[in-house]
Amino acid sequence: MNGYRNQKKIYNSYADGYTVGGTYTYDYLEFNFFDVVAKTDITITNIEHHLSDAREIEVYSSVGTWDGNENDLTFWGNPVAKEYVTPLSAINSVKLSSIGIFNSFSGISVAAGQRVAIKIRMIGGNVRIGSASGLPVGATAFENDDISITVGMMGTTSGSMYSSTTLYGGLIYNTSELTSEPTSVMTSAPTLEPTSASTSAPTLAPTSTS
Repeated sequence: MNGYRNQKKIYNSYADGYTVGGTYTYDYLEFNFFDVVAKTDITITNIEHHLSDAREIEVYSSVGTWDGNENDLTFWGNPVAKEYVTPLSAINSVKLSSIGIFNSFSGISVAAGQRVAIKIRMIGGNVRIGSASGLPVGATAFENDDISITVGMMGTTSGSMYSSTTLYGGLIYNTSELTSEPTSVMTSAPTLEPTSASTSAPTLAPTSTS
C-alpha cells in the first residue's frame, strides 16, 4: 500500500473545513470528472475516498481536460488504479472510518503549469462526490501552494451528466523537493600523495659559544 511517508495531501471534506458544498452518494452515480492543475512538479501517488463499505473503484488520467472527453475511451486509456477499496477502519479499527485508499496506484506525474484530467469510476455507487454548487465548471474548487483541483461534473450509469462536482477526499502526492536524491559535488580532487613543504634545513653541526 502506498504510504504517507514523504507525501503531501490536499483534502476536501467537512472535517477539515475545505468542503465546497454537500456530497452525493447515490447508487446511480458512477463517474466523477475533474482536472488537476500543478503549480510545481508533482507526482500523484494515491487518492483517498469516502465510502461506507468496500467498493470497486477505477481511476483514469490523461494530459489535458476531461471536458469534452468524457466518453472518449482512447483519451482515457487504461486505469492507473483499479481495485476493491476497503475503508481503513475495516482493516484496523484505530484508523479513520469511511476513508479508503488504493493498495496499488500508478503514479501520475504532472509538471508545473500542466493540467491533467481525472476520471473516477465508482462501480456500485455510494462513494462520496463533493458538491461545488454555485461554482462554474472549470473553476478552482480547492487548492494549496502546490496544486489546485477544479470543479467538474458527475455522471450516472445511464450517461446523464450533472454539475457542479469535485473530489471529496484526499489527493496524495509528492513534489520534486521530497523525491530528489541529494547530490554530492566534488569541489577539488583528493590529494592521494603526501605533500612536502620546503622548510629551512636543520642545523646538523653543533654551535659553539665563546
